[in-house]
Amino acid sequence: MADSASAQPTEETPTLTLIQHIRDGSRSANLLTKEQRQQCVVCLRTAGYSYAHLAQFLSISEKTIQRDIGEIRARNKADPPSEELAMRLIGEYLTWMDVHHASLVRFAQDKSASIEARIVAETQAARLMDARMARLQSMGYLPQQSRSINEEHHKSRQPNDEPRIVIVRYPGEETVAGSDARGGSIGASILPPDVP
Repeated sequence: MADSASAQPTEETPTLTLIQHIRDGSRSANLLTKEQRQQCVVCLRTAGYSYAHLAQFLSISEKTIQRDIGEIRARNKADPPSEELAMRLIGEYLTWMDVHHASLVRFAQDKSASIEARIVAETQAARLMDARMARLQSMGYLPQQSRSINEEHHKSRQPNDEPRIVIVRYPGEETVAGSDARGGSIGASILPPDVP
């Protein structure tokens, strides 16, 4: 008698355990509570199960699956926009970016991985950090440095200022066509008026 009681699903049983027990036949899907069934529906749906597969696996009709998914969606409606929600989502975003970055860096240092895989991991880690910085800039957490430099540059320029050409000589090079008379090659670069 105690064995049959322990075989019954309980509210505290983890969803993946329930699914495993249904797969191996140690539990009947018909004995699941509605809450347990809906937890299984969410888990299996995220694994790519169609409505038909869910119905077959849980021994219920597709209409019941549709009702379950409708109820799940109704419960999972998004919170209204608020500063608190925004801060929580940004915090979650930053946490996951840290986790993924650390994983990539750890993989890039794994000596058992191929050099190509390690290079790809290191490159992706750098790209992830770059994307994170860009996202933080777009959300106002970091200054828009390029914008502030351009604004300062334009503010400092006078209306009549013209770009200057600066001649740069590299001493010790042979005199050839395009070089100056003293033997150095010449390079020219156009600088804005406010650069000395």
